[in-house]
Amino acid sequence: MNHGGIGYITKEGRLELPPDLLEPLNINLENNSLYGIYYPPPSSTEYDEVRLQHDFMLTPIPPRYWPICGRLLLRLKNIPKTSKKITEFLKERNISIVMSEMTRSGHRYCAWSLQIIFEELIEREDHSLRNFNIEKTIFYDIDERLLSLKKDIEGAFSDSILFFNPNDLDLNTAVYVMPNTALAYFYKHYLEHKDDFIYSTFKLKGKQTSGAELHSAGGKFIKIIKEIQRRNNNKDLLLPSLVLTDLDTRYLNIRILAISQHDSKRFFELIVDYSRNGFPEKCIGIMSAIMDCIPHYYNCWGIHNNTLLSLPEMEEGRMMFLLENTRFKGNLHKECIFEAKNNFVDELKDVLTKCLENCSIDNIQTIPLIYEYAISSVKQRKAYKRGTKFDVFISYSKKDKKIVDMIKDILEKNELEVFVFDYDLKSADKFDDEIKQALHDSREIWILWSENSKGSEYVTSEWSTGWANDKFMVPICYNVAFNTLPPRLSRLQGAEINSIKIFEESSTLSDKLAKFVNEAKARRYDSLIFNARR
Repeated sequence: MNHGGIGYITKEGRLELPPDLLEPLNINLENNSLYGIYYPPPSSTEYDEVRLQHDFMLTPIPPRYWPICGRLLLRLKNIPKTSKKITEFLKERNISIVMSEMTRSGHRYCAWSLQIIFEELIEREDHSLRNFNIEKTIFYDIDERLLSLKKDIEGAFSDSILFFNPNDLDLNTAVYVMPNTALAYFYKHYLEHKDDFIYSTFKLKGKQTSGAELHSAGGKFIKIIKEIQRRNNNKDLLLPSLVLTDLDTRYLNIRILAISQHDSKRFFELIVDYSRNGFPEKCIGIMSAIMDCIPHYYNCWGIHNNTLLSLPEMEEGRMMFLLENTRFKGNLHKECIFEAKNNFVDELKDVLTKCLENCSIDNIQTIPLIYEYAISSVKQRKAYKRGTKFDVFISYSKKDKKIVDMIKDILEKNELEVFVFDYDLKSADKFDDEIKQALHDSREIWILWSENSKGSEYVTSEWSTGWANDKFMVPICYNVAFNTLPPRLSRLQGAEINSIKIFEESSTLSDKLAKFVNEAKARRYDSLIFNARR
């Protein structure tokens, strides 16, 4: 199974991965390392139009084991001592278990997936290109041993602990063996480019905070990136850069595609929120209809379909497409978004509504793939991991209580959970504890910035706490200029409100505040999906 997301490489060479990416591997980064390699762009002419060619691979398996690593999948009867017998069998043959995962299928059997290494092959020196089977993308010796292991296990346990059903196509075999062709492929590239520094292996050490921060052990990763930049005449600056990440649990590796800030201008995320009546037989073809609307020169790098509500009579969900405009020649992200809207996005809702019965398109967003967006995405997902009680914490001066209540009312009408501390009704000795807890329990902080809040000790303390804890923050300037915000807040996107009358004028509200309300709803939606997956 594959998992993925957006991360980034900092100017200093620190790699930040999505916080949930490594969870399926159960790796504690405090005590482990990841090993990696930069692998060359494909030489085939069919990839000439692919302009992103800076790929890295990471794995918890040290490089010396890459050519001798395999996967063993067993179906075992749910009876005592089955796993004990298998582990003893492997131990007798000097086979190490690197990682394993066991799942049950009711009362009948369990499926046990093991990543294994043949100890006897570790010291062998013949893992050379001569010993590589190009057709199978594996080394001959691991292939032979896996087939022999399968035969030995079937011979020893077919009549006792293995579960299989010869009349069932899915269950007619109890033992599967597969070489780790991905790691073998990367080891082959290492051998082919052994004398070239940028293709040498490197090690990353990290720490598991609320996310996954990886640092170059010995600085080799950073040196490799700088050498890649030098060879490209610094046209592709990867420090800093965005990264697209994919984890393949079958082959224990993470693919990292680095996108320079220059190349990222061609990218954006298309988000389509939909709802439909009659699931699923009356509503076929939503994704197909969207893909038909996207021009052929847009390259699709990722598709995710998340379902928030699924009932026999209705469904609500979100589709996300990571798109690249391969013809874009501009220099600004907003120009790419403008082109996309002119090319197809502005017409997308009408087209989909007309061609899809029983289906409505609730919202369409286009988000540029900028470096700051990657940072924000990682921070938000860190916050989702912590869990939240409130969607929005509003920080304000009590002298602005009237307008805060109006903002709170708008947010709550949009089904958002809002925390506003009532200074008039609660005693001073409860201020600190309740506010601290609410800040911890809120996904994001909205700061009402006014002449009154400029001098408020509580407002300063609240937004500073939010900043230190990676909270998503939205400043709202009320009767003050945006440039009066503190420097750390002035770099954020926010709204300006010049009069309390805007809350009585829906058209003005749409321009001033509705954008941020809709985005908060989208972040709530993401949070629900993320936590539902867990």
